[in-house]
Amino acid sequence: MQMQQNFETTQMTIMIEETTYSKSGFGVTDEGKGVFFNSRLMGTMSLKPGMLVTGHCIPNYEDKRDKIPYRCVRVSDISSLCPEVTTHFSKKIDEFMSKNGEFWTIEELSSELDMDVTTIKEHLETSQRYRTTAAYLWQ
Repeated sequence: MQMQQNFETTQMTIMIEETTYSKSGFGVTDEGKGVFFNSRLMGTMSLKPGMLVTGHCIPNYEDKRDKIPYRCVRVSDISSLCPEVTTHFSKKIDEFMSKNGEFWTIEELSSELDMDVTTIKEHLETSQRYRTTAAYLWQ
C-alpha cells in the first residue's frame, strides 16, 4: 500500500538569505515573510544565499509559525545569484580582509562575518585578490 499525500501549496518568489550549520536554509518572500528550507531541499537543488526561487510552500509547524510562517516543499525557476546580493557579500568580505590582513580559514571568516561558508568560499575562489596556502598545525 503506497501512501501519497498531496499538499495545498502556495507559490511565491523567495530569496535565499542564509544557510545554517546543519545545511538547512532560510529565505524571505517579496512580502518580507520568512521561509524555511530543509537540508535535503537545499542540497538536492544546490540552493545558496542570494538565489531567487519560485517556492511551493506550506504553513510551517505551529510552534515555528510566529517567526517563520512558511516552509518550502518544492522549488522551481531557480535563478543564479542576484548581482546586488553578490556585490554586497563580496564588499563585506573584501572590507574585512583589507582591515584584518591575517591568515583566515573560511570557517573563521564565516563566524566573524556571520555569513554562509559556501558564499565566502565561492568569493575567495573566484576573486583575483586572494591566494590560498597549505598550512600544518602541531596537535
